[in-house]
Amino acid sequence: MLYYWFLRLIHLDYLISMQAVIICAGKGERLTQLTRGKPKPLIPLLGIPLIIRIILNARAAGIDEFIIVVGYAHEAISSYLKEFAHREHLNLKIVYNPDWQSGNGTSVLAAEPYVDDHFLLLMGDHIFDPQVLSQFLRITRQPNTSYILADTDIAKGDKLHEATKLQIGPNNHVLNIGKHLHEFNAIDTGIFILHRSVFSALRKSIEHGDYTLTGGMLQLIQTSQLVAFPIHGFMWCDIDTPTDLRLAETLLLRQLPKPQEDGIISRHLNRPISLQLSRLFARGGVHPNLISLSVLLLSVVAAVMFASTTTWLWMIAGILVQIASILDGCDGEVARLLHKARPFGGWFDTLLDRYGELILCLGITYGYWRVQPYWWVPLLAVLPITGFILASYTRKEYHLRYNKPYPLNVWNYLSKRDLRLFLIFLGSIFFVPYWMMIAIGGLTHLCINMMFITIRWQSHS
Repeated sequence: MLYYWFLRLIHLDYLISMQAVIICAGKGERLTQLTRGKPKPLIPLLGIPLIIRIILNARAAGIDEFIIVVGYAHEAISSYLKEFAHREHLNLKIVYNPDWQSGNGTSVLAAEPYVDDHFLLLMGDHIFDPQVLSQFLRITRQPNTSYILADTDIAKGDKLHEATKLQIGPNNHVLNIGKHLHEFNAIDTGIFILHRSVFSALRKSIEHGDYTLTGGMLQLIQTSQLVAFPIHGFMWCDIDTPTDLRLAETLLLRQLPKPQEDGIISRHLNRPISLQLSRLFARGGVHPNLISLSVLLLSVVAAVMFASTTTWLWMIAGILVQIASILDGCDGEVARLLHKARPFGGWFDTLLDRYGELILCLGITYGYWRVQPYWWVPLLAVLPITGFILASYTRKEYHLRYNKPYPLNVWNYLSKRDLRLFLIFLGSIFFVPYWMMIAIGGLTHLCINMMFITIRWQSHS
């Protein structure tokens, strides 16, 4: 069930019937200063061990069967993986390669008895974008042909001197591969769809004294059996050093923002801060639902301060509102980083957001009514209370009815939650939170009706 909902999250409604071989048999000596006795595959990357993140990414792309080849510290890795597989109901087999020190080609050979005609090969220290992998998995596979996912954005690599380079020729056939090529037009990402013929190629390479996977690829190239699948500028990272680990964190964080959903304040103010907070939350394994609850708690505390007649408390309350707005982006970010994004979590967050806004409106209204006890004070508060609820409701209804995102225009941005909370923060700084709230409520109703008119006009044009 968890697997199903995770695939739904990234809009994949099918499974790829292919095995994934992941080789993680090496020692990872350049990361020893971070391992503290842990083998490299178990080093945490934003709260999740490296090998687990790779498995989850592959599963998100549709892979449902895994063969993990281990070598160095195989007992510790195997024990962890078995527990994980049992907990997640994962079809996972562990294969020990006693010859792991000779070269990574031997680790691929160790998987030979367990794979079908074509299988996915991943490196145990490469992270990647699951959606790009899903594209790669959908290619039409030819008999006796292996495929390599090639990054043609060769200008971006900070480690280009260390990268395995590719020379791709006509019809995307790979003409050469190696770390020291002078002529190349792509980089090997360490992601392959291999045919079983690769095992013969590896044995032939080993006979010539080359125990590496690259040696096997060179044998395939000689018989035109290696084809590139070129993609430009997708997210992937080979993690060999502490610097690479930090880079991988940065790349994963860059994947989190949703420009089509973020408002003006979220994009330019909240998101840069929330991403750094999410980095810390993910490292600490903080559950995203706990963050959602914290946002509600901040709203409650702010509402209590707004209910006071002490104006300097209004200022502090406004600051808490803006902090809550920043944290409101963290729950979704952390959920995606920790692979814990679930429909319930999104629904839970939306529900708490509405309660939080309602509590704020009541606190601000009561505080102002204590200063100005007139009948119209609570009556005008109906404007923001209904407006804030309807802003969310109309978005959800539009998506449900039209099966597409809410239109991106000025009325959309002016009615977003991030702007509402930021304006309440500003109103509090200038000691007018009630009148700012009323103004926001009126603006929100205006935006909803203008959006309705715009959509209605477009549907009849």
